[in-house]
Amino acid sequence: VDINVMHRRLGHLNFRSLKRMVAQKQLGNIAKLTGEPAFCEACVLGKMKKLPFKA
Repeated sequence: VDINVMHRRLGHLNFRSLKRMVAQKQLGNIAKLTGEPAFCEACVLGKMKKLPFKA
C-alpha cells in the first residue's frame, strides 16, 4: 500500500507513526508500505496560524 494513500486515509497521520503502526501490525493485513513520503499541502495548511492584523 502506498504510504501517501495511507497518510491521507488515516487523517494525515505523521509518517513515523504510520510506519510504527504497520510494524506493530495495528493496520490489519497491511504488511508493507511502498513509496516515499511526499510533500502534503493539506498538512502544511493545517499547521498555519493566522497573523494578527490591525483593525
